[in-house]
Amino acid sequence: MKKNRLAEFIKHAVDEEAYGNSLVFECKGKFKELYERILDEIKRYPYISSKEKYNIIKEKIDEYIVDFNSEFVDWLDDSFEAIVDTEAAWLVSFMAISGVSYTVAKNLVSKVKFMPVAENNSYLGTGEAVIEKLSQNVNTALKNAYLTKESTEIIADRFESRYEKYENNLDTEVSTFNTAVFRNTDTEIFKSNNETVRYSAVLDSRTCLSCAEYHGQIFSAVDAPIPPFHFGCRCQLIPASLFSDSEVNTFSDWIETLTEDEKLDYLGKGRYQLYKSGVPVTKFVDNGRILTLDELNDNSIN
Repeated sequence: MKKNRLAEFIKHAVDEEAYGNSLVFECKGKFKELYERILDEIKRYPYISSKEKYNIIKEKIDEYIVDFNSEFVDWLDDSFEAIVDTEAAWLVSFMAISGVSYTVAKNLVSKVKFMPVAENNSYLGTGEAVIEKLSQNVNTALKNAYLTKESTEIIADRFESRYEKYENNLDTEVSTFNTAVFRNTDTEIFKSNNETVRYSAVLDSRTCLSCAEYHGQIFSAVDAPIPPFHFGCRCQLIPASLFSDSEVNTFSDWIETLTEDEKLDYLGKGRYQLYKSGVPVTKFVDNGRILTLDELNDNSIN
């Protein structure tokens, strides 16, 4: 029974990811529309031969970006509240089936809203860096067109070649936003119900050392490290009561299942050599911070 409940909890994370993919798809559509409007505006004239033409195009593009940013924030707000409400209802129902009665704080939405979303950004910062970079590059492209007198067709083609990079960055940010809102909702509910949780990472070649080292550790929800730690983080907190000790595969256990070549690829040459000399992999991280090779060598000497 316990094993089945754990499997169901973990499967829910897959459903969360699928929901995130749908958000990314919707976001890409919005971003593509903005991008095409910018390209059309750049190509308004064959050449930007005067300051007047430059200002006309720049003013219009700035207007597009401001409008997009406002609509994007509204869309994030709506998505945010939908995730919090849906996840809270699911978690309460799931734990009730497991015989645990959870209460949900009335101010849950406002609490989750101000929690960090990877690398100390709030969810309100999602997309800001990408949109700012886009705006800067548009301005650079327009200035180049005005100063060099290159055709706007050439400038637009050069600008368009960067689209995939912007889109990929936005993809990562929106995916992480989705994960963070789900995880932060769970964490706040765990805290308000004095839950004990186990940190669960996905142990594979993509897992960072910080996440791998936390994997399997038990915390009070109030003191637990809160994933996602970084963009693309796949970790989660799970009620410890859903586990039996035999089901926990630690970072050290997982490393031992790899071939020597896989260990070398994962750890890198310096850490691999330290590992082979007898330094446990759990010593490569200190309270969530990955130690540098200099620090590790100093520690091994001392």
